[in-house]
Amino acid sequence: MSELLEIKTLTVRYRTKDGFVTALDSVSLGIGENEMLALVGESGCGKTTLGLSIVSLLPPASSEVVNGSV
Repeated sequence: MSELLEIKTLTVRYRTKDGFVTALDSVSLGIGENEMLALVGESGCGKTTLGLSIVSLLPPASSEVVNGSV
């Protein structure tokens, strides 16, 4: 089965006044045809950052992809 979405070792961090905060650290996953994925977790665990990374909508002024690919 071919994968429709593949994320490999994605690391994203945000710039703050005190330095950098890592929001995603080496996240990898794949979603194939006829598969579903639910992102669930506590507040601040990186769900929105992962979603924004997938659709290339991370804020360029305050975030950077340190490693990985989508």
